[in-house]
Amino acid sequence: MSLQGSPSTGQARCCESDFGLDAALLARSCGFRAYLGESEELACVHRFEDAHGQTREFRLTPIVDLGFEAAIALHEGAALEAGPHPELPMTWISTSETHRWALIPGWSATRRLSWEKATCDVEHMRPVLAAMAAAAPVHAPITPLPRLEFDAPSDAAIEPDSLLARYAAMSSDAAMPTHYPLPRAAAALVDHVLLAAAANDLAAFTERLGPGARWGLPDRRQLSGRAILSDGGTAAIQALRQTARRLSGQLQLHCPKIDRRMVPAVRTGEALMWCVWASADGLDLLVFALRGHTVDGRADATIEYLGVFPRPPSSPLRVLGEPPPPPARPQPTLVCGDPHAVDYPGQCPPTELDDDDDDDDDDESESEPDGSDSDYRR
Repeated sequence: MSLQGSPSTGQARCCESDFGLDAALLARSCGFRAYLGESEELACVHRFEDAHGQTREFRLTPIVDLGFEAAIALHEGAALEAGPHPELPMTWISTSETHRWALIPGWSATRRLSWEKATCDVEHMRPVLAAMAAAAPVHAPITPLPRLEFDAPSDAAIEPDSLLARYAAMSSDAAMPTHYPLPRAAAALVDHVLLAAAANDLAAFTERLGPGARWGLPDRRQLSGRAILSDGGTAAIQALRQTARRLSGQLQLHCPKIDRRMVPAVRTGEALMWCVWASADGLDLLVFALRGHTVDGRADATIEYLGVFPRPPSSPLRVLGEPPPPPARPQPTLVCGDPHAVDYPGQCPPTELDDDDDDDDDDESESEPDGSDSDYRR
């Protein structure tokens, strides 16, 4: 399976680990008729045949170089319910209307098992999850999934109209800011990183990274994330250069406007701020997550996540079994009836006042058959 959801044309690959999953125990616990095997398809996918002859899937993904609490945070949101398993307090269960996820600590990477709600009840999965929690960890390095395979760094000339060329043409001798308070200085921090990448200056690139900075796919779920500094930042800066080489230099950076009630949380690092470069068709993305902090009483920020595609995509990213992404901008706690709630449509039920307004609009539209102000209404 490709990153866009199409069938893979390459040779099937076996999972590099069973991640502690006992397939025979799972089949017995969920009442499946047969185990059909496993393969690596963006995740480690185990397939079973149920009592009705339908194929059921369980998808295992290691969350690499991220603490268990931070992994849990990726599964907390308005569309999810999350909490410890009632009988396995170290195992975290996250649920949506259609899927279930179990996050299991104890190895060098948090192991996440996902399955569709109709496949097996969480209570029937208890012995499976308990066995995974007790499984002896592997000591070999764990590959982040989906697996990312980049082309070798190129010495070819930089395309003159590319984003990389745009930053290469800027003076690297200009004094850079010493602090980047968010949200005001978000664009300047991204400029700093891209100037370093254009100059292939690894020291300048890494000096604005947070200690736990990761890189992976350009998605707020941080898919395939791994530590940037595990190799000193070499692989990440080359991936950044490849992406900036193919993006147009005419593009504009987009950083969603932060609700003023959330500015303190963004500035102090309680909430992330996301910025993105997007190709003209909206498919190829270069994504940055910024986290604020305070240094000697002054607001500053570093890069916490860098998201890139190995190659330009032909359709939107689609990875089965993943939770919904966190919002593009941090959202304050909403109180339905608060006038600010209108900034977040769909979060609160319609009020009687809203219904009255809708009725008024209908009356007005009927009294203006020529539609003279229809453009204004839109």
